[in-house]
Amino acid sequence: MTTRREWEGVLWVDAENPTASEIRALIEEFNLPPAVGEPIPHRKKEKTEDTEDEIDFIIARRFFITVRYRHNDALYQLLKHADTAALVKAHTSAPSSGPALFAGTVKKLYERLFADVTDNSRRLTDIERDIFRGKEREMVAPLSEVGRELLDIKRAISFHKDLLESFSRIASAAFGAENAAFARHLGSEVTRLEFAVERNLDLLSELRESNNSLLDARETATMRVIAVVAFLTLPASIITNFFQMTTISTPLVGRTDDWFIITGMSVGLTVLLLLIAKTKKWF
Repeated sequence: MTTRREWEGVLWVDAENPTASEIRALIEEFNLPPAVGEPIPHRKKEKTEDTEDEIDFIIARRFFITVRYRHNDALYQLLKHADTAALVKAHTSAPSSGPALFAGTVKKLYERLFADVTDNSRRLTDIERDIFRGKEREMVAPLSEVGRELLDIKRAISFHKDLLESFSRIASAAFGAENAAFARHLGSEVTRLEFAVERNLDLLSELRESNNSLLDARETATMRVIAVVAFLTLPASIITNFFQMTTISTPLVGRTDDWFIITGMSVGLTVLLLLIAKTKKWF
């Protein structure tokens, strides 16, 4: 589906999941190189639930084309703002050239990523609180979820600096030095975003290490309790097994007080071992 709007004298064409015929029509209308349309149908064909949220940009001085393969909330809000501004014919602060509109659009996308990173930071703070409240086992899954989201953002922006530097050089030659400055500003936004992501990843690593240490300590304490219980009950179990043997001359068995004697021996030995365990501070 292809939609159009004019914003401050710049034609913005947005193509969401475009068909091959729509791509050919755009290439013919804007006199674009045929190679521009070659990868788009291929990507659309391979689109799955795990497909990255990719947006392709085609930039000229008086028009701006975005091609995307799935819904993007940040871009959708920007498109709604453009439609509203056109409807009321209001003068906005929108740029008046394709490169400037590109810079404004990408900045909005980065702002959305900053919001996601800030949300992850709040979630890490909540996780840290819960870890030290004794909920370290329940925090294993949330830590993994936040880690996956941060790594997704880091991977998504890992090559943006190089792209923006390349675009800055091309924009300077094609559109003038004033338009190249937009790309340099976006490069600083990427640097800020990378720093925020790395800071959260460092905190995530520390929290994961602390959580694993607390889990190991809890597991060790549990195993110690199990070992002590086995140590206390084993002698009593051996004694009762001795007197359960079906032999002719089993001592004590058959006396009127045999149950009390055997039980007393088992309980007495268990109490003695319990005192030894307490003295040794095994639990």
